[in-house]
Amino acid sequence: MNLEPLRIGLIGCGKQAPKHIEGLRSTGRPVDISVYDTNCQAVAALASNESVTPVESLEVILNDSGIGAVIIATPTPYHHDLIVAALQAGKHAFCEKPLCATLAEAESIEEASRRAGKFVQVGYVYRFVPAFRFLHDLLANRAQPLGRLVLALLRLGGRGSHSVWKHRSSSGGGAINEVLVHILDLAGWLFGPLDHALWHQKLLLRSERVIDGTRVSADAEDFVLVTTQGRGGIHIVLQADLLTPAFQQTLEVNGEAGSFLGSIEPQHPSFIHLLETRGEFAAGRRSLSFPQENLFHSQMRNFVENILRGTLVDCATVADSLQLLKIVEQARAS
Repeated sequence: MNLEPLRIGLIGCGKQAPKHIEGLRSTGRPVDISVYDTNCQAVAALASNESVTPVESLEVILNDSGIGAVIIATPTPYHHDLIVAALQAGKHAFCEKPLCATLAEAESIEEASRRAGKFVQVGYVYRFVPAFRFLHDLLANRAQPLGRLVLALLRLGGRGSHSVWKHRSSSGGGAINEVLVHILDLAGWLFGPLDHALWHQKLLLRSERVIDGTRVSADAEDFVLVTTQGRGGIHIVLQADLLTPAFQQTLEVNGEAGSFLGSIEPQHPSFIHLLETRGEFAAGRRSLSFPQENLFHSQMRNFVENILRGTLVDCATVADSLQLLKIVEQARAS
């Protein structure tokens, strides 16, 4: 059966754009992608490299009734206005993380989504990591293999130094928006709702960066340490930075009856260790291996399925981001 192409607008032609385009094309459904950016050279380069349709203005995408959804892949300060404009134009939206800069903006987006009857999906790709999906199912297992959860440790170390804006506060850069939100969303998905957040450290340890061969100043934080609590009183420690020369990510969960260790990195050892047999899970240590997946493919397949069904399933929502931003603002206030 020949299917009509799904028409999607992509706003923002930076590093993430080709990943979204590849992800959309991995779904097996034909897609017609129009791209726009305020940087005309970026639009032309992306159009040439990816064989997508360049447009000259944002209004071309917003006013095209045949485009049913947009992907927003711009720096954070532009998210709110672009999402609201897309919703008011009658389009579903997918927005790269974080959803927006403030709790007030998130509430505005939630209201615009309700009025338009269109959804907003948020790009927290870590929810599609096989190791974390295994853990999500493990925690939902009636046998409760890990027992009562006591402590979770989440760390994400990013390399940084890819773009100047990612290290400037005025453009929404810094370790909070770039890396902390990933593991904070992950903690909320696995252990939420979260509460009682405390901000222990927010530091700028590298005030200069070399980006594209040029030494530039940085003023956005590059190290953060936050603690919070999840359901059942589990204590959660989150450490995120833009300092590590090599990407690092781990998630460790300890319960009264066992432990789990996993990572987004396929080469990182993952295991479950139980003190006693519970359900189908035997006592002792069991190494875990997971198939390698392209997370952007998984995320875009989910987005396309959500467009076709007209509602969000199995992904991060505006409501999730509201909870996340409440925790961020609570932590900042502390």
